[in-house]
Parts: sequence; C-alpha cells; structure tokens
Amino acid sequence: MNFFSKLLLLTLIISCSKPIEKDYLIISGNVKNTKRKRMRLTGFNFEKEIEIDSKNGNFIDTLRIPRTGYYNIVFNSSKTIKLYLTKTDDIKIQTNFKNVKNTTFEGTNAPINKYFIDKSKLHSSVIISAYTLFKYDEELFTQTMERYKNSLTELCISNNFPENFQKKELRGIDYEIIRNINNYQDNHRTLIDSDEFTVSNTFYDNYPPIGFNNTEDYKDFFSYRKIIEESLTRKSNRKESLYLGYLETITKNVKDSLIINDLFFKKGETAITYTDKLEEYFNFYIQNSSNEHYNSKITDKYNILKLTAKGKTSPKFYDYQNFDGGTSSLDDFLNNGKYLFIDIWATWCGYCAREIPLLKRYEVLYHDKNIEFIGISADNQNDFEKWKRTIIKNEQSGHQLFSDNAMESEFFQKYAIEGLPRFIILDPEGKIVTPNAPRPSEGDKLENLINSLDI
Repeated sequence: MNFFSKLLLLTLIISCSKPIEKDYLIISGNVKNTKRKRMRLTGFNFEKEIEIDSKNGNFIDTLRIPRTGYYNIVFNSSKTIKLYLTKTDDIKIQTNFKNVKNTTFEGTNAPINKYFIDKSKLHSSVIISAYTLFKYDEELFTQTMERYKNSLTELCISNNFPENFQKKELRGIDYEIIRNINNYQDNHRTLIDSDEFTVSNTFYDNYPPIGFNNTEDYKDFFSYRKIIEESLTRKSNRKESLYLGYLETITKNVKDSLIINDLFFKKGETAITYTDKLEEYFNFYIQNSSNEHYNSKITDKYNILKLTAKGKTSPKFYDYQNFDGGTSSLDDFLNNGKYLFIDIWATWCGYCAREIPLLKRYEVLYHDKNIEFIGISADNQNDFEKWKRTIIKNEQSGHQLFSDNAMESEFFQKYAIEGLPRFIILDPEGKIVTPNAPRPSEGDKLENLINSLDI
C-alpha cells in the first residue's frame, strides 16, 4: 500500500470515528379520543403539521426547530398545549383530546411542560374566563389580577427552574398581567355597554408602560407581541388614514428591525387589500421594511390590487346562483345606467351580520336612485340552504347571489379579498369607483361617497 492510500485510509478511519452531532429532536406520543389525522406545532414564525395515526392516536416526527423556546401544539382554537422545546432534546407527550389539561410529558423539558399545564389550570380557577374577568368592577378586577400574578409567580419559583428560564418566565407573567391591565377599560366598556366608563387615576400606577424593542421577548411571548400591536393600534386609530397610519405609528415607536418587519407584515398582508391609498401604502411599506421575503409577498399582492384600482374595469363573475332563481353574471347588471354597490359577505361572518340592518337602511334610502345593491355570498357550497334561510330571516333585499367557489372564487381572488365583509362600487359601465367602499356602519363616510355619484 503506497503512502497516499495509507493517508486516505487513515482519513476515513478518523472521519468514521467522529460522532455525528445531533441537530434535531424527536416528538412522539399519543392522543386519545380523537379521529384527527394531524395537529399543528406552532412557534414564532414557525409552523409544522404532525400526522396522527387515526386508528390508534400515535404520532412521531423528527423536528428541526429554528430556536429554543416556546411552542404550541394546536388541535383547534380552543385546544392547545403549550410546550418548551430545545433544539435536540426529544419529547414524548400523552394527551386526551377531551381533556388536554391532563397531558403528561417525558424528556429533559418535562418539568417545564408540566408547569405549563399547572399554569393553565391556575388560569381556569382564578380567571375563569375573559368575559368574567373583564366584567368585574375595577376593584375586583385589580384584586383578581394581583392574586393571579402572585399565584403564577409562586408556582414558577417553587419549581426551581434554571435561572435563565425562570427570569424569562417571570417576564412572561408580567406581560400577561400588563396586557390584561391595558385592555381592561375598553373591554369593560363593551361588556357593561357604556363608553363613559373610565378607570381611576391610579389604575396604571403599578404597571408602567413597557418598551417596544425587546427582540427576544417579542419572539418568546405572545402577550408581549399583543401588547405592542394593541398599543400601536390604539395610537393609530386617531389618525385619518387608519391602515397607513398604523405603519407610520410603528416606525415612530419601534426601532428594532425584526419587530418592525413582523408588525408590518402581520397586518400589512390584509391591510393592503383594504386601504384606499394603495400606492402610498405600498411605497411606505417597501421603504420601511427590510425583510425581503415579506416585501416580495406584499409586492405580489400589490401587483394584483393594481388591476382592481379606482378607474380600472372590474373583473367579471359568471353564472352565480340567484336567490330569486336561475343564475346571474356581472354583465347582467351593467350598461343600464345604474351604479352597483356590491356586498361580499357570508353567513359565518359576524361582522357581516352587524352590517346587514344598516345596509338595508341604505337600500331604502336610495331605492329610487340609479344604484343597485348586490349581495354575493362567500359561503361554501354545502351552506347553500343556510344562505337561503339567512336571507329570509334577515329580510335581505337587493339581488342576492351565491358565488361558485366560496372565498376561492375567481372574482374574489382578483380583488384579493381576504376578509369580510367587503364592499365594492362600480359605475354603470363596470369601471371601479372604489374597490374598498366604506362599510354602512361608517355612516356619513359611505353616504357622502354615494351622494357624490351621479345617481
């Protein structure tokens, strides 16, 4: 064997004897009392579907998570299991879909994950529900928050967790309490039906405002993210242009680029479809966001929305089922000298239901004018009979149509509709007057717009 062959053999031996560093974790376990085929694991800007064997409830998957920290197993909006995961520590979970609060864990982080279950039980026993909490008068609410914070703090400290986790978790507890404090006045006003209620001068004394630039806490804590988002929303609601105003408020109050980018995109991907200042909104977004992936998505949406901007010819819909029988297409309503006010709604949409009585008022107000009202349902096909019953129950007038493919209907997609209700006004020839008309609940704003038309 020559020198080079020996060298190659020695290199292979050394390479093979080197341990391979693990860069993943294995999540496994069982879910009883469910026929579900999958569940979701979510974290900050992370989501992965995990398959469940529907025959026996077993699951196993290999995960490469982006960071050590807080995650959730999500079955649906009311059934979640909070987890603390580290990048290479396996975890085994035994749970029951009917009662996830009795979940058990195995693995290095089992004590922390059991603590989360205990926190959830504590929340149920002290807070009971958001409705109960925010219905309390100020004194009882404050006492409940103090008791809840003290109980959570004691629970955390009594577990003797590593110092770095304990400090992090105590900050998370503070954020949860502060978010409830911040939201009390608005929520209490709603529940007692009184806009005049105002908290006392000393209400916020023990909870000073928090900073908006803690990157790690933003990644870790849902409550911290919501505090920032809700605080900035309150500030921007005072601005004339609501959607653009939110972006402007972010740039004035937040300096951390990750937080700015995340806040921009989380609201922006929907807000850009609602703003009445599309060009200005898009330009401000791109100038102030440094996340290329998010910017690309917003640009794609902007390019779609440009095609349905004011003055453009509206996309068409064809052969939608008509409540009065037969089918109708957009062309059936054009070139008859009348503007079209199109309401896109669904029976499952609570905000839509609130607008219906107000919309009926406009239909009466303008019944002898050159404007027609068209309702288009975004319901799924299997809700067709429910749609008909809803129209009868609400005594909805105008032309009532049922779309061909729910929210995926081509007409909706071309308008980049992502939220309901949505109102569109077209001129008699089918040109777009506005792709985002004010809602009937906005009162004078919509009335002034309609009155400015030649009807």
